[in-house]
Amino acid sequence: MTNNNDFQVIQAELMALQELEHLLGKKFEIVKEFSYAMKMSVIKRNQKVLGIDLSSCGVISLPESIRNTKSLETLWLSKNKLTELPKSIP
Repeated sequence: MTNNNDFQVIQAELMALQELEHLLGKKFEIVKEFSYAMKMSVIKRNQKVLGIDLSSCGVISLPESIRNTKSLETLWLSKNKLTELPKSIP
């Protein structure tokens, strides 16, 4: 997903998504809205990442680079094994 020419976003946001893909060993799907049937998806509009759904993806930690998703409005993390969030997330 993140190397797809159709998915052009701000470079710092792209790097954060690529790091998440690397950590989880999965690729994001680009969607218009989140669905319980879709795992590891991202909503983008106007070259900005507006939403990330990592529900039930086996996430145990988030990289500090998540702070680079400045336009992020929604971050779904349910049904994972997170014990703490990066300091960049208040």
